[in-house]
Order: sequence, then structure tokens, then C-alpha cells
Amino acid sequence: MTQNTIKTAALALITLMSAAACKKNTFQVTERTYPDGKALVKVGYFSATTLTPTVIMKINGAIVSNALTYPNAFPGGGFNMGGSLNADYMQVNPATDTLKIYTNVTGTPNEIATVFQGTFTPTADKKQTLYVCDTGSNITTVLAPDAFTFPDSGRTFVRFINLMPNGGEVDFYRGTTLVAPKVAYKAFTDYLDLPPSADSFFIRPTGAAAIQGTIIARRQITTTNQRVYSILCRGYNGITTGSRIPNISGIINQ
Repeated sequence: MTQNTIKTAALALITLMSAAACKKNTFQVTERTYPDGKALVKVGYFSATTLTPTVIMKINGAIVSNALTYPNAFPGGGFNMGGSLNADYMQVNPATDTLKIYTNVTGTPNEIATVFQGTFTPTADKKQTLYVCDTGSNITTVLAPDAFTFPDSGRTFVRFINLMPNGGEVDFYRGTTLVAPKVAYKAFTDYLDLPPSADSFFIRPTGAAAIQGTIIARRQITTTNQRVYSILCRGYNGITTGSRIPNISGIINQ
């Protein structure tokens, strides 16, 4: 073998090794392809009651969840709630689907009483979250579209939702900055392009002075690079003890 042949072979080997290393060190933030014709749905269970029984969810008569307790988002989850820190969604037919939430006999899927039953119509090839809020005869839902795109490096997308039935409009703050004013009950904002942070999120009555005494609820939530979040308020304004106190949670959309 000539010297030139050896050099050529060595160069080819180095090139192949470099290409393999580059491929090995690449990563994808999250999978962004959809099952053709399906909708991707997450259910946020934020119906605040004095007791917190376990519940199970059915869609179109089929059990889709494990036993859950308030507050929770299924599948996946987020901050200051049950569930994981994964940005998971269910595949659902983009038709008129029926969600049933019921209390169950502990350790079994057997039904005790229906908490909520209603229909929703998700959109094909989209992510969306069906939020369940309020209680008793007033229990209701709101279907919100979730972001599929992701932010640039060094940024996050954050959306704000008001699920507090008796609080009227609220202002959302991140740290000392008002980021989402006048968010009505069951309303949700567009996604905001914000830098990651470890700030606390606050809610105040709309127009209230930015002082300690006007804070209805607060929670520190750390947002991280190129992730997408829905920050929500829940519970009931004026409640000071128990599971129905005003609170803030964060769902991870991706």
C-alpha cells in the first residue's frame, strides 16, 4: 500500500468518525410530529373541592387515566400539581368526544359518583388542553389551544389562564413585572416570549397596587430554556385554609 493510499484511507476514517460524533451529539428538544388526523389532548383537572377524592377519567366510555386527585393534569403534569414533569398528550379523535370524571372505589376502577360529564371537540393535528374548573352544578370546561412551535435558545413561551371562579379579572405578575393584565375567568392569553427565570408568579385583582397586601396567590416556578408553559390560577378567592385556597400552578406544554 502506498503512502498516499494510507493517507487517503486515514482521512476517510477521520471524516467518518467526525460525522458519527456530530450525529451522536445532536438532540431534538421534543417530538413535533402528529399522528395523521388525530388530536393531541391533555386534561387539566382543577375543580377545587373541600375534600380531594380520587377520580378517574373516561373518554368515550374508555378509561384513559390512573387514579388522580386535585390538582392534576393528565397525561403529563407540571408544577404545584400531581403528575409528572413530562409534556405528554393523549391521542383523541377530532370529533365530538365525551369526557367523564368520576370518583372510584379505592384501588379499583369501579364508579361511585359522576363528578363531571360533558362533550368537547378537539382539533386534528393540534395540541390542546381541556381545563375542568369550578364545582358542583357549576363545574365547566374550557378548551385552549397549546403551542406547537418552540422558542429560540435563551427564551421561553408562557401563557396565562384564570381558572378561579369567584375572583373576577386578575393581573398576572412575574416577579415585579406585570405580564398579563385583566385576565377574566376562563380566559387565556397568547403565549408570551420571555426569558427563563426562577421568579415567583403572582396574581392580584385587576388594577390593584403592586404591594404585598394585594397578592391573592403566589408560587415560585422555574422556567427553563426553550420550554413552553401554561401558568394558571385556581381555587377560590377569599378561602384561607384547606384545598380550595387560591393557588398557582404551571403546566408543561413542551
